[in-house]
Amino acid sequence: MPNQAPKAMKSRPARISIEAMLKSVDACAQAVADRGLDVQYGPTGVQWCSDALLAAIAQASADSNRRVHMHLLETRYQRDWADRHYPNGIVRHLADIGLLGPRLTLAHCVWARDDELDLIAESGTTIAVNTSSNLTLRSGIAPLRRMLDAGCRVALGLDGSALDQDDDAIREMRLTRLLHADRGFEDWNGDEAMLRSALGHGRHCIGAPGSGMLAIGEPADWLLLDLDAMQKYCLVDNPLS
Repeated sequence: MPNQAPKAMKSRPARISIEAMLKSVDACAQAVADRGLDVQYGPTGVQWCSDALLAAIAQASADSNRRVHMHLLETRYQRDWADRHYPNGIVRHLADIGLLGPRLTLAHCVWARDDELDLIAESGTTIAVNTSSNLTLRSGIAPLRRMLDAGCRVALGLDGSALDQDDDAIREMRLTRLLHADRGFEDWNGDEAMLRSALGHGRHCIGAPGSGMLAIGEPADWLLLDLDAMQKYCLVDNPLS
């Protein structure tokens, strides 16, 4: 066979400095400043970021008041990794570098311990629970009731992997409520907790104004349904007719 020239090796993407990454976030935020959008720092997770990067993001967030969204302790494998690399506690480490606080949202926390939930609650950090994503990926079930008992601010998310890939936030709320519902004669006000998580704390995660409550002066979206028109197509029974 004739000699063939070796195939060119694919070059790896050039590494970007921490300073350049932070500047790119600033540039993105400036580009959409007039569109009502909230740009956040998005380190994927502690296991994929250097401590120097996380510390720099913590400082940049403090300087700019820009929010941060990051995954934490989604799987038991991440739990094992965190315990090996941060024997004093991964959540304690985030607190020590200044990242834990009201501007931070932590997605998942399925494998967070009680002492870590206490620290998250004390700091004002938000946890975004992603129930159907965790079920789909077999990551486990987040300890939602323990999160709420600890005083954590809990929001609901989809993580791009909802059941049937439908991204149905209403069904996500129902699923989470049923999965953590009362057992036997327990009395837990889960409906109120789910509404607060979905409507109030969710707004906080994305930097939106308002508390999510239906009250004077609060931002709101209204949906008006014409029951007569819906009855015409046999969609619903009109209770007012």
